[in-house]
Amino acid sequence: MGFRPQPNVERNLINYNLQTADGIQGWKTYRNALHRHLLEYKKGGSEDRVDCSHIYSANSSEEHHELEDGQFCEFDLKMFDDTPCTWDQDYGYARGNPCVIVKLNRIYNWKPVAYESEEHVPEEIMEYWSEERKDFIYVTCEGENEADRDNIGAIDLYSPFNNKSIGGIPFSFYPFRNQPGYQQPLVFAHFKDLHKGVLINVECRAFAANIDRQQGDRAFQRGSVHFEFLIDTPAGGRP
Repeated sequence: MGFRPQPNVERNLINYNLQTADGIQGWKTYRNALHRHLLEYKKGGSEDRVDCSHIYSANSSEEHHELEDGQFCEFDLKMFDDTPCTWDQDYGYARGNPCVIVKLNRIYNWKPVAYESEEHVPEEIMEYWSEERKDFIYVTCEGENEADRDNIGAIDLYSPFNNKSIGGIPFSFYPFRNQPGYQQPLVFAHFKDLHKGVLINVECRAFAANIDRQQGDRAFQRGSVHFEFLIDTPAGGRP
């Protein structure tokens, strides 16, 4: 998995001063980097781009189906218009409540596999999984350890799954086959009440039957991404 904004691809730390807008320590650095990334989704249309929203809408009973060769599902950013994760709201960075994009890395021709039955569903997503909505990659975000969970506050997840408690990416967006104009599906995580002046480690995870859930060293885990927050204030505490 990956995350954005990441102005420096060698760093996993989102670090800025809440009282500074411009410069390397300013919140605009992250807002602008995130916006540049999203502009890729607003480029001209493609004849192979398909509206799949009827398949994964909350009330849909349609099952995932294969698209024709070269086609791909459109990822429409309008689904985020009524969320805090917009340019008009600075993606939350000006207020210290940042939005972060998390998404799976592109793997050529990879297709997610649904859990066969409830008994195979991991405990972390059991509350949200259902037979009717099994054709989703489920996504969670939380603090990595107990101290992080104490400091991270509430998190809302915005995605096609349409449930702020958990993210979901429909299977319809896969496989990726280098289609021109392909739009990589994403989940917006909105960190509503981060403690300021303290380093917070975050882990987001993706769940499907064929995403390896290895334990141990993070470097060998698949289907997860790690990043950190350190949002400073002049007083070094909560604003």
